[in-house]
Amino acid sequence: ISSSSRYCCCTSTTRSNRIAERAIERKSGARGLRAILEDIMLDIMYDLPSSTDIEECIISSEVLTKKAKPIMVYGKKKESA
Repeated sequence: ISSSSRYCCCTSTTRSNRIAERAIERKSGARGLRAILEDIMLDIMYDLPSSTDIEECIISSEVLTKKAKPIMVYGKKKESA
């Protein structure tokens, strides 16, 4: 994400392990890992930069399985440059 004041986080080791397990299942290595993350975050990558009031985007286990949307933490709306 381009702005240093906004970020996505996936802090749980379990969540990180799930992503790695998907890459192992595909037998795809690091490039596959990147493809999995891009697939999970595709909508987020397009929506987040244009939203000036989102401070944080939290990736839960449900987001990884595509059963839920990420949790957006909103703050004060910032003016664009």
